[in-house]
Amino acid sequence: MRLKSLSVVGFKSFADRMDFDFGEGITAVIGPNGCGKSNVVDAIKWVVGEQSAKALRGGEMIDVIFNGCASRRAMAMAEVTLTLDEVRGQIELDGAEEVAITRRLFRDGSSGYYLNGRACRLRDLRELFMGTGIGTSAYAVIEQGRVGFILESNTKDRRLILEEAAGISKYKSRRKIAARKLERVDLDLQRISEVLAEVRRRAKQVQKQAAAALRWKELSDQVKALRMVSALEEHGRLTGERAGLVLACETLTDRAAAAATRSGEHEAAAIAIATELVAIDQSLRDEDERRAAAVTRRDIAQARGRDARSRLIELDDQEEEDRGALATWETKIAALTGQHRQAEAAVAMATQAADLDGDERMRSARAALDGHLATCDGLIRRVEELKSQQVSLLRERSRIETEQGRLAGSLAAVAERQRRLEGQSGGQTEALARLRAAEAQAQAVVAERLQAAVAAHQRYDELIAQRERLLGEGNRLDQALAELRHQRTRADTTLRLLSEQEARNEGVNRGVKDVLTQMDRLPGIVGLVADLIRIDDAHVTAIETALGQQAQNVVTTTQSAAKEAVEFLKREKRGRATFLPLDDVDGGERVPRELLREPGVVDIASRLVGYADEHRNVIEFCLGNVLIVETLDHALAIRRRHRTTTRIVTLDGEVVAAGGAITGGRMAGHEGGGVVSRKHEIAKLVDQARSLEAEERLAAQTRDRVRAEAAQASQAVESQRQAIRASDLSASEARTALMACERDRQHADEASSGVGSELAEIAAAQAKIASESRDLSAHTATIAEQELVLAGAVDAAQGELALVGAARDRAQETVNNLRVDLATGQERLESARTNLAHLVRAIQELEDGRDAANRRLATIDQRRTELHAAIDASAAEHAAAATDAAQLAAAMTERVNKRDQLRDRGEDHRIQAREAAAEQRAAEQERQQLELKQNEAKVRLEALTQRVLDDYQVDLAEAFSNWQRPADLDTAAVKSELAKAEKELHGLGPVNLAAIDELEEATSRADFLQRQFDDLDQAKTKLMEIIGHIDDVSRKLFEATYDRVRENFRGLFRKLFGGGSADLRLERFEDVTVQDEAPPGEPQPPPRIERREVDVLEAGLEIVAQPPGKNPKIITQLSGGEKALTAISLLFAVYQAKPSPFCILDEVDAPLDDANVDVYNSMIREFTRSSGNPAGSQFIVITHKKRTMQRSDCIYGITQNEPGVSTKISVRMEDVERIGETLSTTVRGAGPYAG
Repeated sequence: MRLKSLSVVGFKSFADRMDFDFGEGITAVIGPNGCGKSNVVDAIKWVVGEQSAKALRGGEMIDVIFNGCASRRAMAMAEVTLTLDEVRGQIELDGAEEVAITRRLFRDGSSGYYLNGRACRLRDLRELFMGTGIGTSAYAVIEQGRVGFILESNTKDRRLILEEAAGISKYKSRRKIAARKLERVDLDLQRISEVLAEVRRRAKQVQKQAAAALRWKELSDQVKALRMVSALEEHGRLTGERAGLVLACETLTDRAAAAATRSGEHEAAAIAIATELVAIDQSLRDEDERRAAAVTRRDIAQARGRDARSRLIELDDQEEEDRGALATWETKIAALTGQHRQAEAAVAMATQAADLDGDERMRSARAALDGHLATCDGLIRRVEELKSQQVSLLRERSRIETEQGRLAGSLAAVAERQRRLEGQSGGQTEALARLRAAEAQAQAVVAERLQAAVAAHQRYDELIAQRERLLGEGNRLDQALAELRHQRTRADTTLRLLSEQEARNEGVNRGVKDVLTQMDRLPGIVGLVADLIRIDDAHVTAIETALGQQAQNVVTTTQSAAKEAVEFLKREKRGRATFLPLDDVDGGERVPRELLREPGVVDIASRLVGYADEHRNVIEFCLGNVLIVETLDHALAIRRRHRTTTRIVTLDGEVVAAGGAITGGRMAGHEGGGVVSRKHEIAKLVDQARSLEAEERLAAQTRDRVRAEAAQASQAVESQRQAIRASDLSASEARTALMACERDRQHADEASSGVGSELAEIAAAQAKIASESRDLSAHTATIAEQELVLAGAVDAAQGELALVGAARDRAQETVNNLRVDLATGQERLESARTNLAHLVRAIQELEDGRDAANRRLATIDQRRTELHAAIDASAAEHAAAATDAAQLAAAMTERVNKRDQLRDRGEDHRIQAREAAAEQRAAEQERQQLELKQNEAKVRLEALTQRVLDDYQVDLAEAFSNWQRPADLDTAAVKSELAKAEKELHGLGPVNLAAIDELEEATSRADFLQRQFDDLDQAKTKLMEIIGHIDDVSRKLFEATYDRVRENFRGLFRKLFGGGSADLRLERFEDVTVQDEAPPGEPQPPPRIERREVDVLEAGLEIVAQPPGKNPKIITQLSGGEKALTAISLLFAVYQAKPSPFCILDEVDAPLDDANVDVYNSMIREFTRSSGNPAGSQFIVITHKKRTMQRSDCIYGITQNEPGVSTKISVRMEDVERIGETLSTTVRGAGPYAG
């Protein structure tokens, strides 16, 4: 796979589209600071899916869009396209050999990804690049600061590079998906288990209820049939009554229709006359318009006559003027003709004076000059080619000298390394003993500080628990306070709504409402019955049902006050109302005493309400004959035993009337109650609001106290956290010291065994350097000979160029002299020709004026005749228009008289239409009286129909049309059988009709849930097998890659540093704090530290590095350059194990000196992809180092011609070579890549 190109537009500082083509080898991107070089790296990271704006050096993702500058507006979109080719075998995308990845982001936040022009998801891109070394967190892109991050990051983050190289990123992604699915499956299994148990328990409960429900349905069907027979009988009676009323209404309707017909005829006649009047008015307007038009034509004809006479006068004046001008123009034309002949003679003389041979001499001189110029150009190109060859030889000589210096430095470094290793081997035994003693001492310090850290953590846990308890209490109080405020708000809202309804007397009959609004005009009005009573919550429904419409009865002080209110309603036609005068209403309780001893009796209704003593008679009048019982069963039992005339009402609102009628049930949407319930609810809400306000104050005080205690606990926790940090830091420092001692001891062990192998490597390196030095010396001699030959050729070509240049200058002087002579003669000829042209134009203008005057004089007689004819035509048109205007005025007078006669006839018809309409209204009023009676019968019939529909969902009219009344129907027998069935039905008590369906549903649902449980259990087993398989594959791949990278890292480190040692280690063990459970009745034991083995897939990666002559305890003690070389060693060790198709290095060489820059460049060159190394990588290097530029195969320059807008420019290789020639000699590095 190869990085082919990058196209950027609107991304950061790249306002214009910029295309970068990447070839084989090393491509350098150079430019001054702040010009946008690193934006190239950001563009590549962004297009492959980077989602962190911080990683792209921004605050939010929209910051990557070009935000404008002083000379440009901000852009609306950013787009980057990355093209890869030779992808077959690594990326499978429909067999394509080339893949183009595009990412777009718009300023409104919308974005999209595209693969070869087709939209895709970010997830598709990530899965496509998994295992290829390409991605936002892969090792293919090393931006600024990443080198230091590799060494200074924690061990867990370091291992990500190895995971990507091992190709286990895609396995980790799949494992996460499988783990999430497993969690969901576990939750589903738990949920289904709970639901299955509940369903099975419910099935057992509903078996007995289902049997009772079946019997209840049988009895209900029987009661329904008997009640339907009674309803059909009543329906027949009411239908017959309505039919007679309908016939009477139809007769009255016919009489009203006849009167309406007469009224309509007269109205139609009046309308016809009105239509004719409209037509006459329109005719009058039309005739008036024609008369006005005739007057206009008359005036226009008169104006045209005056205009023609004026134009005759102007025509005579024009004729006199033209005849005078003709004589003047003839004289001027004769004079200019003579001047014209003289000018033609002057032109002829100037033409003869011109040198006819001048052009021929100029062409000959010009040809000679062109020949000399061509010869000079050829010689100049020859000299430049020879100089270019000299530059190439100089460049090659510079490269050879650089290589020779590098080899000399490497040879010296190898010798120094050999001497140092031979000196080190003597003192290693004594150093190893010291390191072992230091390691034992460090272990004791770690144990002591860990014990102190454990104690600090225990105290911290206690404080955390106390703080969490207080915070939990505070949250609970906040919730309670919020709930109290919510309840108070809800109560206030309900109270406001009910108060508004009360103020509007909503639900009160119109007559009662009008009386209440006129209380200031009607003295003696006390109020409604509902206003005079107080009711307990338990009895509201019963009392409201018992009162019914009586709750809206108006209480007055006297009978006369009631009479006055009735007169007011009659006079104003405001409706009806019932009045209860306090001085005339009879009170007293009318319930038999023996009923009060029956089971389930609550009391007489009048005793269950509170009222003032002066209102006793009114309350007992309304409620003194109502008995309140607990349930409908109790009411029916009392009714059967006593056959009382007392009305019985249950606490739930069912009513058993004195005649035996039973009323009950409830309709959806009617739970709010009536006037009594509303007044009671208002009083209750007022008390509730006061209570909630007091509770809210108490809860707020308690909440504030708990918050203060929680704040104190938080301060204690923070203090203890600081103490824990100090103890943890102390323990961490001790652990770090112990790890350093262990590393030093291990390094000493390894150093004693690695000296022999390093000495053998040194000998091989010395032989290789000597061979390369001999080859470079022979190449230098060959280049010197070629330089001498090129110098002689350059001198000869420059001498010939000087001779040809002198001949070219002489030919140029001859051409200039001839050009001056030709210009002088041509100027005289042009002056004569210009004078001749002016005379020709003047003569032509005079002749044109003469011809125009002749043409006007030729047509003047014809125009005079036309004007006389126009005067005669205008006079005739004026006479005709005056005649038309007079005739139209006479016709209009006649038509006005006819219009007045029609208006009188129309008024007669309208009077007759009003009389017929009065007769129609009288018939309709009589019909309305009959319709009222008909509507009363209809209401009773509809009430019966609605009751049947509500109770049994049967259309009574449809049932009656299909019902054949039995001839032997016994109504008494039907009622007896109905009472028996209802008694048995009530004896069953409440039943659960849904039990039948519930039993069937519970059984089928239990079977379904069991099948779901079995399927999920099988899915869980399969997911666990998949996760185990993924872990095994990932572990094998990681261990194999780790071993290869570790071996490569050791070798590359020694090559880069010219010695020393380095290693990679996995953190296979970690210390874990364990809290053991205490036996019952014993105190909790302190936590202990337990060392546990870590899985390879979770182990951190530790880097050990010892440059030659140094023994740092921790890697942060290395210098900046040493850190950079160590990180480079690790990166290239990864590349060596798993080459990335391309690698982007953003100023990685910044901390290196010139010698190590050469080492770095040589390392890159070895790993570079080329025809001789097809398995290598492409390198895109962003650098400020001149030596890196020299070693690059292609260079892109980035600059900002406009502030804030990055532009790609070309960079000449000669400029880079010239920079390289002026570099000062530096101290060379050591190792195979030094120099």
